[in-house]
Amino acid sequence: MRRRNSPGNRLAQLIEWGRREFDGIDIEPDANPPIVRDSQHPAFFAAIIKQDDTAMPRQVDLAAWRDYVLHNGPLPKRPAAEPAFSQRRIPLALRIVAPAVV
Repeated sequence: MRRRNSPGNRLAQLIEWGRREFDGIDIEPDANPPIVRDSQHPAFFAAIIKQDDTAMPRQVDLAAWRDYVLHNGPLPKRPAAEPAFSQRRIPLALRIVAPAVV
């Protein structure tokens, strides 16, 4: 059971009272989807809401992010971080080989 002043209730109340803009995000409750514009993050809006794969070409796994945002799906995993130092391999020809003991 939601408390009367929980954030979800407050958002629903603001929308019911006619508010249609929240931090640069415009909504229309009767539209599908109800988010109609994001003035601060237009590329994200195009990629996720309008499903434009070219809006954020470097974003990995757009389908999983769309599912998370639009359908309350699981949070996508972040890609593994790049190592701070690259592991360089020494070419075989430059390796020092100990002489064989006979």
